[in-house]
Amino acid sequence: MQRKKREISETILVGRGVELEKLKENIKNKKHTSLTGDIGTGKTHLLKYAVKDMKKVIYVERIHPLKTAVLEIAFCLHKQGKLAIEGVHAEYLEWRDLKRKVTRLPIAELLSCILDGLFNQNYILVLDHLEGLTPSMAFTISCLMDKCLLLGATNDLKKAGHLSKIWWRFEHIEIKNLDKEDAKVLLWLYADKERIKDEAMFENKVLTHSCGNPLAIVEMARRTGPEKFDDPQKIRDLRHDAGVRYFDLSPCLLFIGAIIVAVRFISLGLNDTDGYILAGSFGAFFIFLRFFIYKSMREA
Repeated sequence: MQRKKREISETILVGRGVELEKLKENIKNKKHTSLTGDIGTGKTHLLKYAVKDMKKVIYVERIHPLKTAVLEIAFCLHKQGKLAIEGVHAEYLEWRDLKRKVTRLPIAELLSCILDGLFNQNYILVLDHLEGLTPSMAFTISCLMDKCLLLGATNDLKKAGHLSKIWWRFEHIEIKNLDKEDAKVLLWLYADKERIKDEAMFENKVLTHSCGNPLAIVEMARRTGPEKFDDPQKIRDLRHDAGVRYFDLSPCLLFIGAIIVAVRFISLGLNDTDGYILAGSFGAFFIFLRFFIYKSMREA
């Protein structure tokens, strides 16, 4: 059963026809493309699905730390005989032996070797988790984009420093949560109906708490493997963080703090001692209360 589910995961794409068509069109036209969206919306799966039948694809799971990512690219080029290092017969060495040598190279020198290997070879470089980008990586990413087609995925378009120039070079495709019908299809690809007594109740619970998030749907559906949902109460107790609503109190706290400060200044200007003392007391209580509010938010 688990093997069957794994095969489904690798070969089936649900509810992403439009995004897949656009991504393949961009690949054909050699447009750098990034998939953007919340965690769990299936950006990585869509990237892998789009390039699964293509040759000369290099996949790097994380761009941070940069040295590890660059070594991963070097490893892939070495496997295909495209990594040349001055003074080293790389083609005659196993990676475990070559890795000791390339790890000692300065990152600029290693990057130069990689760029030579990528040049004019029609490689597709897939960089996942681009939210790990930092301004210091901008030059490296820019150089890679000059030598090959770059596809990426991120849940956060950081624009600090030189990163804005990097994001401008991408065409962005937004990946949203699935609609209700597609969410149902995905759910029953993974859920074991034989272990669920009330399918309608289970379906409604998963769709409500997943909010259409593919990862949440799959994780909840897979619970039918080790567990048997033959009790309605067990279905009611089914939960996922994707269905939890969070309210950001920061604007409210800032507004209250501003009101307290304003009242103190007004009281001071009007020579209202009682108002000044009262506002100061509220301010002290507010600072005390804010500490516990933020502490509980961090723990959550």
